Amino acid sequence: MSTQVIQIQKNSTPTPTQPAVFDPQAAVANAGDTITFNNADSQAHWPAPSAANQTGFFPFEIIAGAQSGNLGLAPNVIAVTAASPTNPVVFTTAAPAPANNSIVQIKGATGNWVKINGRFPATNVTPTSFSIDVKGSDFGPLTGTLTVNATYTLNYVCALHPAETGSITVNPQP
Repeated sequence: MSTQVIQIQKNSTPTPTQPAVFDPQAAVANAGDTITFNNADSQAHWPAPSAANQTGFFPFEIIAGAQSGNLGLAPNVIAVTAASPTNPVVFTTAAPAPANNSIVQIKGATGNWVKINGRFPATNVTPTSFSIDVKGSDFGPLTGTLTVNATYTLNYVCALHPAETGSITVNPQP
């Protein structure tokens, strides 16, 4: 687990809705990492999930020259409601399936399903199912519980300046 810093820097071509930029604009981190924002601009900024949800990350704006608190990145846990005993294994989920080619991490497989414990690229099958290639199809009924962590993207905006946007791609913990 690590902490990354996203700089809020003066925009080289500032506008009223974008006086600063996030650097990096597209960060990549792992679940369990933390992000802090360092405001190197002369104005206050407020990274948030949306302009309507100002306090979604931090209770207050970040004044000029200050640093935010830590933003903890949680895993994206997907509830698996069914799994096929085939190769590729097709998982049915209670919520949206992970995006095509995103990495999923599976923990907690038991019995002859143990070989699927690990990290795999997902192939989106339907809005609520995805498959992984596990190099074998010798599976019986699924017993026990599977924990599936998937890559997700956390988009954010400066609640004070709507043209200032950024994203953090959060991968499962290695």
